Amino acid sequence: MTAIQSRKLIVLAAIWALARGAGASRAVATLVLCGLMLNPQMVKNFVVYTATDIWPLMLGLLAALLVQRGNRTSGALLIGLAIGCKIVPGVLFLPLLAGRPDARSSLAFLVGLVAPALPWLLFDAQGFLLNAMLWAGLADPDPSSWTFGLAPGLVLAGKAAFAAAALASALWATLALSRNRNAYLPMALLAMLVIPLGSSFHNNYLSWFIVWSVLAIAAASPGWQLHPRAASRAPTAVPALP
Repeated sequence: MTAIQSRKLIVLAAIWALARGAGASRAVATLVLCGLMLNPQMVKNFVVYTATDIWPLMLGLLAALLVQRGNRTSGALLIGLAIGCKIVPGVLFLPLLAGRPDARSSLAFLVGLVAPALPWLLFDAQGFLLNAMLWAGLADPDPSSWTFGLAPGLVLAGKAAFAAAALASALWATLALSRNRNAYLPMALLAMLVIPLGSSFHNNYLSWFIVWSVLAIAAASPGWQLHPRAASRAPTAVPALP
């Protein structure tokens, strides 16, 4: 088994554990995995082409699992690492840290955020600025983007609307998680709405929201019921019931 295949299995295992920890029966958790695998991009981009999105997705989903089990500090560390590996989709996991910040979690987040970027900053600060921070704004839209060929004014207005909707989804997710409620749907919407803010649309972006979409659909099923293990933990992220 290759390293990239191992990371794909970790993503699947994290999704399974999230579903089970939040109250899904084994049958429903299995259906969640089946729904995830219906997206051919999960295999094509993360096993065949080894797209780099597998890193932040793996780290972010593991962070969700840790926070669900009450380990906020380790979860914050992994979310920082996810963003450090790739800003988007790493930042899409930030709502998982909903609630009052504490010193240990904040420090862990900063360590995770800085650690992957530090060598790059030290040896090629200009490259880091251009590639990690400014690339999305400097890149011309390609034909896959809805902005391709549109007047700048229309693009600005459209992106402002998408940004406002994405912010509303992030706030919705944060509020739901702070109240120990299901946030799968707003997390999926957040990822969907961030994609049009870029200058291209690539198939591997589908996985940013599909990991949450399958959980949102499954959470509405009769097999998604709070079991004793989930009840005893009183999870604070990706909780059991809306």
